[in-house]
Amino acid sequence: KEMSVFAERLRTQRAKLTEIKLDAKCSGATGTFAAHMVLSPDVDWVAFHKSFLARFGFDQLLLTTQVNHYDSLVESYHAVSQINTILLDLARDMWLYISRGIFGQVAEKEHVGSSTMPHKVNPIHFEHAEGNIVLANGLFTTLASHLPVSRMQRDLSGSTLIRNQGVALAHTLLAVKSITKGMTTIIPDHAVLSQELQAHPEVLTEAVQTILRKYGNQDAYDRLKDLSRGKGLDSVSLRNFIATLTISEEDRQFLFLLTPETYVGLSSFLVDTL
Repeated sequence: KEMSVFAERLRTQRAKLTEIKLDAKCSGATGTFAAHMVLSPDVDWVAFHKSFLARFGFDQLLLTTQVNHYDSLVESYHAVSQINTILLDLARDMWLYISRGIFGQVAEKEHVGSSTMPHKVNPIHFEHAEGNIVLANGLFTTLASHLPVSRMQRDLSGSTLIRNQGVALAHTLLAVKSITKGMTTIIPDHAVLSQELQAHPEVLTEAVQTILRKYGNQDAYDRLKDLSRGKGLDSVSLRNFIATLTISEEDRQFLFLLTPETYVGLSSFLVDTL
């Protein structure tokens, strides 16, 4: 389900990115069609250029100074940067999952690994993705904050900056490729997953306090807090606590049978909504 969260976030942001229409300026040096009207005053230059730009997929930017204000382009930077941020979140989570042993990695023959520990398989693909995203988003932030700002009607500092949008996009592409490669090299370790779940029966305290509230217990949270906070709660202690509760036998048996592995709510259904 956690992977589905990332998939849904990326799908949403990708849809927003594809909806962005880029504007283009085609109205003469000062944005007034002055030279156009000198050449052919009888031509509907506004309509002509609107049609001309549409052939290339651009919206007409009708009101401008000497420069394009880049607002639509900056909007696309923000969209790509947000996608990168989600990918960064995924890369860091995958790095942590691997470090905890929840995911193992397929050892690739060409993978060098650690310089001093030949047995070690580093999560290099996710680390490469993280580095490329940091660089890409740094560039996107700089571009987005500077390009829309121009001294009066002209400012050529933006022409230097905009040449680097390709660099930002290239680092983004490298990050995507690294994460894609990394996701093909991981294998879930079901034994570690099960062990970790069984070691944390405290996740069931939410279910217990919910049942208590069903019976009107206003202090349900505090009772579970006293039982579990700052303590090594085990399944036996939790079961003994459930045995003392003034609830129906049906609800008691339900709680007895509940495990961290089965306390997943509608997870399967939610995943299938993708």
